[in-house]
Amino acid sequence: MIEFLIAASFQAMLSYFIHDGSDCYISEDFPIVRSADVLLMKAEVLLHTGDEESALTLVNQIKTRAGLDNLTELSMEELLAERGRELYMEGHRRNDLIRFGVYSDAAVGKRSQ
Repeated sequence: MIEFLIAASFQAMLSYFIHDGSDCYISEDFPIVRSADVLLMKAEVLLHTGDEESALTLVNQIKTRAGLDNLTELSMEELLAERGRELYMEGHRRNDLIRFGVYSDAAVGKRSQ
């Protein structure tokens, strides 16, 4: 039996199993974590601890892979925006907004006029 473990929202560990002999039609769901999500989570932790340079390096690694221009500075707002662009339509946005403390902000996601 192969065991897959992931960290879920920095709070808990979840266990998922794929039984020996299973083919592509397995009966259990298992999480798929993108490397960009892991790098952005690490960048968030580094930014919280004050290591902006290392966090910026990780975010620029993702932007370079995507063929985009690198950032010169990184703030929590820019990191949240980068998570929104990189993880678009993957179901992370609501949790990100809550974790960054802006979920109840009426201006989030609205264009200024």
